[in-house]
Amino acid sequence: MTTISTTEPYTVSASAPGAWSCRLQVPLDSFDAVCGALETAARLRSLPITAAVRGGDGDVAELTLVRDPSVLFGTPEIHLYEELVDLFTTGIGWRRYPPAPAPAITIPLGLRRGYDKNALVYPADETRRRLVDDVPGVRAWPVRLCSVRILHDGEPQWHRESGLLVHSDDATLLPRLAQFAAALGQDRFVVTSAGAGATTAYRRRAPADG
Repeated sequence: MTTISTTEPYTVSASAPGAWSCRLQVPLDSFDAVCGALETAARLRSLPITAAVRGGDGDVAELTLVRDPSVLFGTPEIHLYEELVDLFTTGIGWRRYPPAPAPAITIPLGLRRGYDKNALVYPADETRRRLVDDVPGVRAWPVRLCSVRILHDGEPQWHRESGLLVHSDDATLLPRLAQFAAALGQDRFVVTSAGAGATTAYRRRAPADG
């Protein structure tokens, strides 16, 4: 498996076998309607859901679902997410794109520094141009990243932020992408690695004492 070297500011926090993602076409639903569908599905299937959503507030065109490994909660099996996709396609009419060769790595990369909701958010288009210039061999699209988990008390736990959906057919670019993520102040990011057949969450190392 390709991992970030020890000289980088990230370390593996959780990993799971299997490199699954799914691209779904959405019939121009509003962003709020899409989030509502994700929350309903999370309740029905008792699954955490992470998605990169493309489109404006009233015309979401597609989304990409990925798995997100967790130290506390583990990582659901791929077949459970395939059942989730069946729920979206048969239940609400979203369409799954035809199978296509997966990129070597897929990274939903946030654009807000850290987790503070009032922190700086980098502009998507400008940051995308800088990324593809700084790291030749990557492709990226502005998205809204969202994840939802239903807590034990029944309340939804949401995370939403502007981001980029990053693809590359060269897994050796991962350390350079990690450096870019660090420059954006990202505390954590997840890599779906088709070549390695794994999904890995990386977390920024704590500063050394002294």
